[in-house]
Amino acid sequence: MVTVVDDRTDEQRETHYALCVATDALMSRMGRECGMCQRSIPAWACEPRDAIHVERWVRSRAEMKRVRRATHRIKGRDGDHIHIYVVTEGHPALEGVDRRVIDWV
Repeated sequence: MVTVVDDRTDEQRETHYALCVATDALMSRMGRECGMCQRSIPAWACEPRDAIHVERWVRSRAEMKRVRRATHRIKGRDGDHIHIYVVTEGHPALEGVDRRVIDWV
């Protein structure tokens, strides 16, 4: 069974559909040792204009492996724990970012 925790409100599910997904190597190892989960998969939901900044922030974290982008939902395997966090104004991934500018990638 896949466990999914989604911190977004119903409104944010419509606006924050760009996802930056990773495998957390540290939490995955701890989860396996405790018998709680096979893989810990955090995802950060943001507005599409912020996706490049969020991806850079996630890639800068040493414990994050297999960093990738997705939209709307994430598939997991049996035993996975998926947690979707919300990136809003003031999140460290957006520190120093001019949010009026859209990165076209």
